Amino acid sequence: MNNSTLVNQFKNLTNDYTAKLVNTGTNFLIQSKLLSIQVGRSDNQSMIVSEEDSINKKISIINFKECEQHLRNISYLKPTDVLTFVKTDWNPLLSTNTFDSNITKSSGVTYKLFFANGTAVNMDLCNGTLTELKIYLNNMNSTDLDKYALMISQGIDIFDANSSYFNSLCIPMKINDTAYTVQDRREDFSNVSASCTGGCKYDGINAKNGYASCVCNSNNPDVEVKPDFVNILIGVFNETNFFIVECYTTVFKLVYK
Repeated sequence: MNNSTLVNQFKNLTNDYTAKLVNTGTNFLIQSKLLSIQVGRSDNQSMIVSEEDSINKKISIINFKECEQHLRNISYLKPTDVLTFVKTDWNPLLSTNTFDSNITKSSGVTYKLFFANGTAVNMDLCNGTLTELKIYLNNMNSTDLDKYALMISQGIDIFDANSSYFNSLCIPMKINDTAYTVQDRREDFSNVSASCTGGCKYDGINAKNGYASCVCNSNNPDVEVKPDFVNILIGVFNETNFFIVECYTTVFKLVYK
């Protein structure tokens, strides 16, 4: 039996166990070297307590309010219903991806929603709504976060290789009266590209607390979500007439300025 099979068996057994924790009616947290299991309720005060616990313990934070509100709008939930979430942060050592190149080695996160009586919520009903998972970046130091904060204050995400800052001629820039070309800007790139697994969208980093945000379709909570930071190089930028056409509004603005 290979390691991947053992990991999957362990995760399946853990998921069966966590589903039995929903009837306690209280917030609590179980932690070990391999995982952290957090149980909480969806009322505002309980969610505040859960978030405070998460930040103190450096585990993930969940926001499923959009899904919950949709379930109320379609009368799947009664106005008085309070949901219970069970969320598991899996140690990166439990990754089943042998070739995992995730630089920060962040935890992978799964979650489930339940009624107070322990009945699982039909998450298919939440298709099209979004759930945000904020996941702590284990290996990102204060220097990295300070640099990120400085650049993000200028509207630049140094981990987003697809940002128009690194790719578009339509953003004219100068430094000390000298044109700052796209290729110059690409030298600002960290050579590290951020994304999120599980079909989720990377939505930046909170430089104050070191959490990366992954925004996911709510109907697929069983898929493990984590920030993925990998080394890449973005190549030399080729300026062509296509980009001149693309940026015609900028060109005219500069001519008539």
